[in-house]
Amino acid sequence: MFKMVGMCLILLTTTFAGSALSADLKRRIRDLRLCADLIAKIGREISYSRCPITEVLGRCAQEKKYAPLRFLQLSKPFDSERFRLHYEKNRDSLCLKNEDHDLILEFFADFGKSDAVGELARCGKYEAELARRVEELEPAIEKQAKLYRSLGVLSGVFLSILMV
Repeated sequence: MFKMVGMCLILLTTTFAGSALSADLKRRIRDLRLCADLIAKIGREISYSRCPITEVLGRCAQEKKYAPLRFLQLSKPFDSERFRLHYEKNRDSLCLKNEDHDLILEFFADFGKSDAVGELARCGKYEAELARRVEELEPAIEKQAKLYRSLGVLSGVFLSILMV
């Protein structure tokens, strides 16, 4: 009886682990898109309103769309070093790889140190890089997500068989 309960628990645990890994892949794409959209929004704000960067980031932080980007709410007024510290504290709230985090930190490290034309060019460059990463991930995402789910179930079945 206890053996059967243990086998069921192992199967459920590995299945949920596979599903969690699958969900992380989808969250990474969502978070990359959100960061690319934020940078595009910053570029539009700089282009049209010509307001100071503190005000641009404040406007972005007020939008519900960017609520998952907790580092925006904590970085008022903007200072690149202060921003980096807040970002590092909240980097786990985003499901990104280290190279994605580095790219975002790189963008904000020099943010506001150029004129409007230079900032617009930087926004375009970083938005394009994030969009490129999303395009690379999208074709393989369903296959990888299905693979993680299948591996979770099959590893649970395998471990359950070993218990018999």
